[in-house]
Amino acid sequence: MRADKRRRLLLILAACGLGVLLLDAVVVRPLLAIWDKQAARIVQRTQDIERGTALLEREEDIAARWKEMRESSLPADTARAEALVLDAMTKWASASGLSISSVRPRWVEMKDVGDRFEIRLSAEGDIAALTRFLFELETAKLPLYLDETQIRARDENGRSLGVDLVFSALRIEGANT
Repeated sequence: MRADKRRRLLLILAACGLGVLLLDAVVVRPLLAIWDKQAARIVQRTQDIERGTALLEREEDIAARWKEMRESSLPADTARAEALVLDAMTKWASASGLSISSVRPRWVEMKDVGDRFEIRLSAEGDIAALTRFLFELETAKLPLYLDETQIRARDENGRSLGVDLVFSALRIEGANT
């Protein structure tokens, strides 16, 4: 009789152990995974709220900057926009003493924003001419952005420099120009 009780007790303990393992696999682990997922979502939402709050605090500055960008956008007329940028570039090169050897302009469409007028420029000059040209480009009222710059020495002393620039101008859809 004692052996039957012991066998029954061992079966009950084994069933309880199996039940605990099954409960862990079916209930506890999935609930913990859901808990972790929710905790990660809460962290993400908290970061989103903080970012949104920061944007709301800077709303006036952002709106003013966007208005400035829209007002300084290139004109909607493509020929006029090209002429504006290319004339300014020629003027800066002439004033700085930079000798332009190649200009390759092209329009790049930007989805849901507008167009970008990209200019690839190859030129030669000394460091003062290059510096002056880059200064004029960076401080221009036009919406220009210097994308790439590659400078190389054209002589042994490094007095004559060759430069390849890629810069672009922005034309925003619906801008008041």
